[in-house]
Amino acid sequence: MTEVISTKDGILDWFRPSFHVHSWQTVKRWKKIGLPIRYLPNRVPFILPAEVIAWVVEHDDVVRGKQKSPERPGPFVGDEG
Repeated sequence: MTEVISTKDGILDWFRPSFHVHSWQTVKRWKKIGLPIRYLPNRVPFILPAEVIAWVVEHDDVVRGKQKSPERPGPFVGDEG
């Protein structure tokens, strides 16, 4: 079954250890650039962690100017010294 994290506090608790996010304002800013946050009919936010991790990887590739490829090179590819 797919893991679902709901409520602002639950989402912040999930983000805090890995992404060092401590405010809902940061999450809202990331939503403007594509963070996949969904809302229940009663306006309670929720995330699917697998989608968030995929978004973070894709966003990192875009920011660094990398193209999507099935094989991601290691940090020392082409470094012969």
